[in-house]
Amino acid sequence: MNVIHLIAATPRTIGAAWHKFRSHWVVDIVNRFVILLFLLSLVAIAWRWNTLPPVVPLWFSRPWGTERLAPSVWLFLLPGASLVWYWLSVVVATYMTREYPLFTRVLFLSSLLVSFLSFVAVLKILSLVS
Repeated sequence: MNVIHLIAATPRTIGAAWHKFRSHWVVDIVNRFVILLFLLSLVAIAWRWNTLPPVVPLWFSRPWGTERLAPSVWLFLLPGASLVWYWLSVVVATYMTREYPLFTRVLFLSSLLVSFLSFVAVLKILSLVS
């Protein structure tokens, strides 16, 4: 893979590559569901915002106690991280995996999995604190 070729890619070629990806049904469905899950996560957080305590359990890998808690604003980290993962998948697919359509689809499916797990984590945290 020629790095200089990737850097010199014009916006027109990048747009053409993105249009080619979006024409596949898997990528199209993943796009819709990732955006839907992101918006649903934001709506769920906004809906429960007034009833949230000042700190919520966010770091489940840490030991039991105050180390698991984070300020309520950090709940936006979950949908934000899923959106960043999706954006990185788009960038990687556009720049690096044009020649490998199967890898591109797997990459987009992984971003759907991250978005779904993020949405489930938001719902689980909201159900725990209320």
